[in-house]
Amino acid sequence: MLRSHGRHGIQRWRAAGAALTVIALCIAASACTPRAPAPTTSEASSSGVSKQTFILRLIGFCAGVNQRLAAPGKNNESKAGRTAQELEGMVHQVMSSQVPPDDRQQFDTMISALLDAASKQRAVAVAEASKQQGTIDSATKQATDALNTADAAAVAYGMPHLKDCGKKPSATGEPGAGATWRQGQNAPIGVQQAATAVLDGRIWLFGGLSNGKASAKVMVYDPTVNGWTPSADLPVALHHAMAVSYRGEPIVMGGFIPQGSDVSAITSDRVYRLHEGRWITDAPLGRARAAGAAAVVGDKIVLVGGRDSRPSLIDVTEVFDGTRWRDAAAMPEPSDHLAAVSDGSALYAVGGANLSPDRSSPALQRYDPATNTWKRLPSMPRPRGGLGAALVDGRIIAVGGADLTSVSTTVEYYDIASGKWGTLANLLNGTHGAGVAAVNDILYTIDGGNRPGHSTSMTTVQELDLAQQTPTSTSAPASTSPATSTTSPTPSQLYQCPTRQSARWACLKSAVLLNDRLVIAYRTNFTPSKIQDAAHLHMHFFTARPDNKGGTIPRAATMHMNAGSREGSWFIIYSKNVKTIDSTTERGGRRLPLDTAHYSLLCVRVATGTHDLLKDTSGGDRTGNCVRIIR
Repeated sequence: MLRSHGRHGIQRWRAAGAALTVIALCIAASACTPRAPAPTTSEASSSGVSKQTFILRLIGFCAGVNQRLAAPGKNNESKAGRTAQELEGMVHQVMSSQVPPDDRQQFDTMISALLDAASKQRAVAVAEASKQQGTIDSATKQATDALNTADAAAVAYGMPHLKDCGKKPSATGEPGAGATWRQGQNAPIGVQQAATAVLDGRIWLFGGLSNGKASAKVMVYDPTVNGWTPSADLPVALHHAMAVSYRGEPIVMGGFIPQGSDVSAITSDRVYRLHEGRWITDAPLGRARAAGAAAVVGDKIVLVGGRDSRPSLIDVTEVFDGTRWRDAAAMPEPSDHLAAVSDGSALYAVGGANLSPDRSSPALQRYDPATNTWKRLPSMPRPRGGLGAALVDGRIIAVGGADLTSVSTTVEYYDIASGKWGTLANLLNGTHGAGVAAVNDILYTIDGGNRPGHSTSMTTVQELDLAQQTPTSTSAPASTSPATSTTSPTPSQLYQCPTRQSARWACLKSAVLLNDRLVIAYRTNFTPSKIQDAAHLHMHFFTARPDNKGGTIPRAATMHMNAGSREGSWFIIYSKNVKTIDSTTERGGRRLPLDTAHYSLLCVRVATGTHDLLKDTSGGDRTGNCVRIIR
């Protein structure tokens, strides 16, 4: 544990405390997971995930946060300010994780301690802004004490010490040692050369080629419910574009636009952003390009490689700072059909081709925006173009690819820390131009072409669980509780997103009670409205407890205008952007304060303009779900 030794000790204490607090908070964010209350003799519920697997995911989250905090921050940016931003991002990352029922009491103790550490860290940020050293030292001392308490609670739950959570659990250090690929839920349509990004734990595919024809479709895969939903179509059919998630919104850049019979007639410089359900145009690229790669480094989008309309390879790097694009240093070895990932401080460009699949490259190149410099790293064992890549726990994983005559099943990884390449299990089906992404240590390879060229596209989703290792830890043993099977039953529908039961739905991800305010996270597949007519849709939120029969007390059906319920209360939300519920939130029902003292759940349903609940496809009211309120 950290100790203070005079003024210099305080300074070291502050810096280390800030970094470790965020590592703790990345675990706290798992509290923001939809899950059932602790099981009792009258209510058996299981999340379907083992505690061992869950702890591995927590370790991965911690390691990622620690790695990003080790990267240089912006000029004059305080460590406490960076921790707050990291917490925001980590909450979204772990919301899709399911929490096992094992040791629930100790889990809750850990979460309470971590939330207290979060609160104390915010106080450090406020104190630093005051520039009064006495106030800073006092806030830092309290934050470190809270962190020590959180660390002890995490160890009691079965975690390693928070400062050790980035250490590799396996002797070989290989990710997913012994893991094999499995088949996932097929995509609605098959595409290749679609732009891919991860946002809020979901994988987005934009446009692409579907059996040789350009598409404007946007598909979203949610690993939590193992299902697909459509999003708003792109303004134009587009393929070989680049995409990232930037400041909470999807951004799609460049690509080829078809015209007549020529599927790649126009090389685009357009940039589209999905804002509140509709696509808007952002500042254009400095030059039109397609078949490049992009990633977010810090608070900047970095765009590399690709080809222009001649066609010629593009070596100039472009960087977007939120306002405009600017040119940056040229790639040492430019290519198209390459992949890119970011570790938070740099972009890594992987493989690619030289305008033809028979001229593929094994290059791995690192670009540092802070110094505007490129560096060559050890090359892949074999050259590959048309591949995809993702970053998991400090390792760059390169998947698939193609040459003139064959499609690759190869999966290799580069360990950034050791500077060495390794091999993972081959894909079930070789693919090129696929969407490759990682969510919660599971690697996904989506669609792509199963033959060279652009004539065919698969609908296949392939998954590789990279957390299939046994952690080694010097931590204290977890509290004893009845052993549970690793093949637990699926959770009650009460807690699941109703995406398959309703045409219009709302899905709660989390509800955290902080100082008489509920901090909530949710998503919908419609745009709520406050227009005063019978047709407009909005959301009803209410507190409840489980009835042990798959429903709630009070029942959802009583939470509308005509029910006159004598129990509980409900409130109305007309926007997708509400993040907190407090005394100012508009309420319906009996207009009582939300009773979080006697009710363990927060639930949501979709309602019409007359405040009647919308019906699902079976005629019931399952247009929403419930989550446990984290206290």
